[in-house]
Amino acid sequence: MKFNWTDLLGIPVALLLLGASVVAVRLGIRQLPTDNDAIVFAAFIAGTLALYNALTLCYLRLLFALFPVRAGDYGMEDGQFNLWKHGDVVRMLGTSFLSWLCPGFCRALFHKLCGVRMGQGVVVAPGAQILDPALTRIDARVVVGRNAMITAHAIANGRFSLHPVTIRAGATVGGNVVLMPGADVGEGAVVATGAVVPMGARIPAGEIWGGIPARPLRKSGETRNRECLSTEVRIPFESATESGMISAG
Repeated sequence: MKFNWTDLLGIPVALLLLGASVVAVRLGIRQLPTDNDAIVFAAFIAGTLALYNALTLCYLRLLFALFPVRAGDYGMEDGQFNLWKHGDVVRMLGTSFLSWLCPGFCRALFHKLCGVRMGQGVVVAPGAQILDPALTRIDARVVVGRNAMITAHAIANGRFSLHPVTIRAGATVGGNVVLMPGADVGEGAVVATGAVVPMGARIPAGEIWGGIPARPLRKSGETRNRECLSTEVRIPFESATESGMISAG
């Protein structure tokens, strides 16, 4: 893979956004009605990080509005790969603080702000990663378990693949699940804990899949076998339902 000047572009952009945040907060901090150094310093750090995260999200929204990422398979020197790589570097540097700060009950809001198309009543457990927000769609009442990873990109054999991931209404993605590019989880389907859903896999509505690679454990219309679901898959949905975070319907 040849070096490309865009490989380094993400870091200067991130530093520029951080510098702008520092300057803006330093100007605003002078208006604080206190001379307590500890309070001023804490306000400066918190304000700078918050503004840096906000500017990063605005930059990424503008970037992908002007230069949208397109699904497909590309060479490692293709412009789409460079565009994705630049956005990924800026996102990782600029949203890490906000990701760490967000408690479990607002993780879904964090991912929505990052660009995930998300329906109502979605629950995203702590530790879950959505690596390509612009190419991820999560419909209403979906539960994403702890430490699940959803990625719309993959690199293999010198090729870069970029395909959208869709999780349809009422589906459950268990803890430690990996959804690969192009995965489509059907309405009301369940992906059991630890499963790896391969590239381009389509899970029909109402089915339960598990294993590596994921395969059907129960097809739509069959009697539900609770034994094939681990506690980590069932509890997030039931707990969220009982707490009123999502609709039981």
